Amino acid sequence: MSDSELLSEEEILALVEMGEKEGVEAYNLAPDAEDYDISSEDSSLTSHLGSLDMINERFARLLRTSLKSLLRYQPKIEAQQVDVQRFGTHMDSLATPISLNVVKIPPLRGSMLIIIDPQLIFNSLDSFFGGSGSHTEISGIRDFTPTEYRIIQMILQRVYQDMKTAWAPLQSVAFEFVSSEVNPQFTSIVEDNDLVIVNKFNIDMAHDINGSIEIIYPYASMKPIRDLLRNQVMGDSDIDDERIWNNYLKVAIEEVDLDVRSDLANPQISLLELRNLKVGDVIPIKMPEIVTVTSKGIPLFNGVYGSSNGHAAVKIMGEVTLDDYEVDLWD
Repeated sequence: MSDSELLSEEEILALVEMGEKEGVEAYNLAPDAEDYDISSEDSSLTSHLGSLDMINERFARLLRTSLKSLLRYQPKIEAQQVDVQRFGTHMDSLATPISLNVVKIPPLRGSMLIIIDPQLIFNSLDSFFGGSGSHTEISGIRDFTPTEYRIIQMILQRVYQDMKTAWAPLQSVAFEFVSSEVNPQFTSIVEDNDLVIVNKFNIDMAHDINGSIEIIYPYASMKPIRDLLRNQVMGDSDIDDERIWNNYLKVAIEEVDLDVRSDLANPQISLLELRNLKVGDVIPIKMPEIVTVTSKGIPLFNGVYGSSNGHAAVKIMGEVTLDDYEVDLWD
């Protein structure tokens, strides 16, 4: 193209002015652009993490009961709101010593991290062996003793069981222990710059002592089930809503606490004998060979009295046939 075929600056300006007069938009050589962080993850998943809050609330209720056998009392457990952080940033915030447990979660991708606060470990150990649960000694980086590791495994087994139940309405999951560490510098489930989903549970124990359990999922592990997470919150009818509802109902029913009782004896005396009773009198009873275990007046099992670990107990011998009883379920 020769110089004579090129438009001069005056000619270009004249064309622009003509276009503006005739309502023609001039070509924008520098269109408006939006900043985009190429390191950011898919935001469509983040918007559906509310379903994890629902799972965590259910897990916290279950864990309260499960930890009672270790602490000898039922602690208060509160699920914190789900948070998304860089893995390296979160690990830098952890104090030592601490129990870091890498666990696979098939069928989800990768491994998750279960972090157990040492205060929960030491208090569980103290209570388990008959102490008051007021142990507060935490100092320096050290490995846990074999006995403390045993307590950690007992806590983990309860976490596995309750988390499996909590996830059941959404997705069937399993747990496979991989490794344990006390120093965050030597623990990794993803790269430091990768996003993770942090689920924290604050535990209020006796003597105003606080602990926590954290369950950390790789952000990428949730991507294959993003539709399930979305439908969990939005109730999408394309998913089998009846199955989800039935699972929820089943889990809720199984969490209900029931009082059970068995009567050792039911002696009968006359009104005259009752009126004449005084301190030191003895009411003779006949020990039954078989006792009935009931709940809300409904006979459930037949058993025999005995003792277990120094406590009175009933050994279940068989189920009761309800056809043999007339029971008003609404009493």
